[in-house]
This record gives sequence, C-alpha cells and structure tokens, in this order.
Amino acid sequence: MRTIRFDGLDVEVIDAETPTERSIEFSYVNDAGKQVRFAVAIPDDSGWSAARFMIDPQGGDVSAAVAAEAIQVAREMVERDQG
Repeated sequence: MRTIRFDGLDVEVIDAETPTERSIEFSYVNDAGKQVRFAVAIPDDSGWSAARFMIDPQGGDVSAAVAAEAIQVAREMVERDQG
C-alpha cells in the first residue's frame, strides 16, 4: 500500500491480485468524513483495454479530477508491469 496526493487528498493505493483479476484500489476520506473507495480492475491475461472502473456506492461521489488521476496511475502501473 502507498499513499498518493490527488487534488489535495491523501489517497491510499492498494494493488491486489485475485485468482481472476488484478485490482488497483483507491481509498480516501472525503470532507464529510466518509470513506470513499473506487478501483480499476483488470481481468487476468488482459491488458489495459479490458480495464473497468468501479465506484463503491456506499462511499458517495468521486470527483472527476481524482478519478482521472487515479485512472492514469492505474494505467501506468499496468503498462509498467506488462512492459
């Protein structure tokens, strides 16, 4: 796990593997004190073009700026590991 600063927020990044996919998860506490979680999931044996972006509905909204930065970080991680 590592922490990256996005748009003034400290966002935890967790890179996890399951038997069927790789999940790069992002988590932070919003201004209301609520835990916000979202992830980019890549099915095994697939590249970036198969990636999916998912938001935990319990956490509420994710700003477009934070989502865009997180997706870029996830893409760099996936492409680095495939390269």
